Amino acid sequence: MAAPARYSIHMKDQKWNRVDWLFLLVLTLIGAALRFYKIGIVPPGFQFDEAYNAIDAAQVLAGNRPLFLPANAGREVLYTYWQAAIILATGSIDFIDIRTLRMGSALAGTLSVSASYLLLRTLLRQNSRAIALLSTAALTINLWNIHFSHYGIRVIMMPMILSAAFGLYWFASENRKPSAKVWGYALSGLFAGISVWTHPTGRLVPFVLIAYTLWLWWTVPQSERLQLEQKIGKLLATPLSGLVLAGAVAFLVFLPLGMEFYARPDFFYAHASDSFIANENVKQGTIVKTLLLNLADVAGMFNFLGDADWRHNFPGRPVFDPLLSIAFLIGVAIWITRLRRRNAPDRNALFLLAAWVAVMLLPSVLSNDAPDFSRTLPTHPALFLPVGFGLLWLATRNWIVPGSGRILTALILLVSAGVMFYDYFIYFPSQPEVYYQYDADKLDALDYLAPLAADKSVYLSELWADHATTNFLRGQYGIKSIDTSDAIVLPPIGRDLVYAFPPEQSERAFALAEQLPNAKVELVRDRFNNPLLHIVQVAAADLVEWPTALTPTNQTEAAFDDAPTLLGMKREEGHSDLTLFWRSQAPTFRDLTSFVHLIDKQGHRVGQIDKLPANDSYRTPYWSVGERVIDRYWPQIDDPCVGGQEVAVQVGWYEFAADGLRRPRADANGDTALAGHMRLPIRAYSPDKMQPQKPLHSELSPALKFLGYSLHSQELEPGAPLDFDLFWQNDPAQPIDQISISIEDADNNGYTKKIWQGRAVPHGDWREEEVICRRTSTRLPQELSSGMYRLVASSGDESSDQKVTLWEMEVKPSTHNFAIPKFDDDEAIGAVYGGIAKLIGFKRFYPASPDQPLTLKLYWQSLAPTEIDYRVFVHLVDDAGQIMAQSDATPAGDAATHGWIVGEVVEDPHALFASDGAFSGAYQLRVGLYDPVSGERLEAVDQTGTPVQDNAVLIGEVKF
Repeated sequence: MAAPARYSIHMKDQKWNRVDWLFLLVLTLIGAALRFYKIGIVPPGFQFDEAYNAIDAAQVLAGNRPLFLPANAGREVLYTYWQAAIILATGSIDFIDIRTLRMGSALAGTLSVSASYLLLRTLLRQNSRAIALLSTAALTINLWNIHFSHYGIRVIMMPMILSAAFGLYWFASENRKPSAKVWGYALSGLFAGISVWTHPTGRLVPFVLIAYTLWLWWTVPQSERLQLEQKIGKLLATPLSGLVLAGAVAFLVFLPLGMEFYARPDFFYAHASDSFIANENVKQGTIVKTLLLNLADVAGMFNFLGDADWRHNFPGRPVFDPLLSIAFLIGVAIWITRLRRRNAPDRNALFLLAAWVAVMLLPSVLSNDAPDFSRTLPTHPALFLPVGFGLLWLATRNWIVPGSGRILTALILLVSAGVMFYDYFIYFPSQPEVYYQYDADKLDALDYLAPLAADKSVYLSELWADHATTNFLRGQYGIKSIDTSDAIVLPPIGRDLVYAFPPEQSERAFALAEQLPNAKVELVRDRFNNPLLHIVQVAAADLVEWPTALTPTNQTEAAFDDAPTLLGMKREEGHSDLTLFWRSQAPTFRDLTSFVHLIDKQGHRVGQIDKLPANDSYRTPYWSVGERVIDRYWPQIDDPCVGGQEVAVQVGWYEFAADGLRRPRADANGDTALAGHMRLPIRAYSPDKMQPQKPLHSELSPALKFLGYSLHSQELEPGAPLDFDLFWQNDPAQPIDQISISIEDADNNGYTKKIWQGRAVPHGDWREEEVICRRTSTRLPQELSSGMYRLVASSGDESSDQKVTLWEMEVKPSTHNFAIPKFDDDEAIGAVYGGIAKLIGFKRFYPASPDQPLTLKLYWQSLAPTEIDYRVFVHLVDDAGQIMAQSDATPAGDAATHGWIVGEVVEDPHALFASDGAFSGAYQLRVGLYDPVSGERLEAVDQTGTPVQDNAVLIGEVKF
């Protein structure tokens, strides 16, 4: 066996020559062949981490220029720009395939091979060429590096970047030329800064450089420092100066990202804190115990038990196969031995490489799921140095005959390459776990749906459609996403319908099929014969009309400008939800939000919901012309006392990105549409949510307790509205009788009159201890005289002995005007609107000049009580029928019609401003009443009882 001195035969290979170029070329070509071989095929599928990167690369090509990518736990951006550049260079922008997307990793992995040879050949002096060749050969055929070169994520860029950063730092520290030192340190800082834009492990680069600088400070003799200071100056000679220069450049490169982190600190630490061993979800007992366990796992990953995650490895396979493990262990021993020799020629370089490996192993030591091959990949290529040491040691031994060591080393590399090739390209992709972990099932689902999407409308459940893999690719096939929990999309008339659900949503597939006519459900299986998709198909002929189960109970049509058209509403009595029916009239780029407002008869909003279509799974820019979207809404009731009341359902659209700007109606004035009416269900609430203005405690019966009231009416006069809320508590075990509310003379003069009767609440929805609030709208009898009265509730009719005094009130003398003024013949009108109001006359006042407003007073007389607050419109119309001036307002500004008392006269002033700035010519004055919620005008008849055209009464003409 040869003596160790035999190493000296390689000392003459220090100068770079054509042999090095040949080795570099061969290693790079072999590395490229293994990294581009079956690119896009192995691993099978397109894992969601890769898909997130692909989505971001596509956005970069579309013009987005992010500094950090917060999605998917947060990612640095350099790899995304790298991918975008490759896509642009290959010209595959219109149809980005998986092979192109993984080329970024394959190219980075190939460059890591080249960087390995260049780095080790440059840093080392003793046996430099041989160690660089053997170490790089081991890296070239290593499954770990090859796999991440086939896997489209960012960590594979770190080996080549760190090789440049650390190699240049070593070069600068060893060089004796001032200019070389300066640009060497500066370029090292440049790559150190770039590393932070690439992967979280880049944040650890300063620790390697600091450790190496301290090493130099400790190991370089004082005499050598003095000689260097005399030659190049004290400032450049000290190791600290290089660290400061490199650090300054790195900081400047990092600064834009640092400002982003400062603005959003969670970008910097969120993912790291979630996986750190101090996190309660990560710790295995104490932090110390977890740290020791992780250290053991990381130390054992090279020879015994590797990463258990199928995304990084097939579980348990160590970094090195048994043959290379032997070389690795030998090399570690050699590495340690040389580090301990004070006169070793490569001692500084070996320490730098050792610090590199040690620091870059920390992310796995200090986090969950150790050992993690992704977090530790930045150890390449330094980690392969001991393999090179070990293989060279074996190669320089004449085991049986001269040259047998070299043959043995060659055989180890060949056998290792063969084992790697079988393990990675044959065994690994055939495993079911890889199929599912790499989302190959999602690709098979898309392959099945893509042909269907050519002539059918295909909707994939959001559960899979929003998965990054399918989300990135499905758009290229015309496959849409939908969450069917609250919404269903019907295709344009004439197209077949296909819904696709993953296996875990089989129940949803069958539930949908029950609602669609003649729907067929088909089970599609994957390549391992497991359920892949449940397909629901409906022929176009069965979708011309609304499906029976999905037909609006109130059909209408209300068009909005650049927004979907309302087709109707459906609701079930006793339920608080409702369903709206929409249709896309034209393509839109506006991302719109729909709103539903529940409006009571006085025009108050008592409930609402704002909702992106289909729970944000089917945004309006993706609607196709002619599609019908059936969407369910669950309005939030703001007032717990409105149960049992009928409300108007007012709907519309707004654009959140445009400061909530509403889309106007295309077929009417305003920006809302009346979808229909609904009676709100009566609900009981816990006592803490029910707070009456006036708490009281009395029993109407053993089963019914009165807890208080809230009074809404401000005006207590004869004939005036009386609006109040009553709060009741019930024993659910006993039946609830009718209750009556009467008004009685407080002085017991015998006056009593029932003003309301009904049930406190329907049976069956009132749990023990809960409180229910009933809003009551009635009127004080008009014959009341002023004085004190009490409101009394009784069980059954008013003769019952079971009574509760709700409250006492003072009825004041009426302040309303009942006198009808006198009008000239051309001012008396007599038109009647809906049987509730009469326009008895008007008075007009001409402006002093044509550019001043025309003013007039309308005089209304109440004919019957109403619960609705109508608005008055006054139109000044020219001969062509164009409105030249108008006024729309509540009568008399605040005299809401629901507060009018029968017989009273209301004086209602209006001012009309000319639309073009001045009046000129002859005009007609037309007046009407309309419901502001629905926009519908009250039916109008003139004094002869003849219906008036457009329900706008002509009251006179004006000339200027």
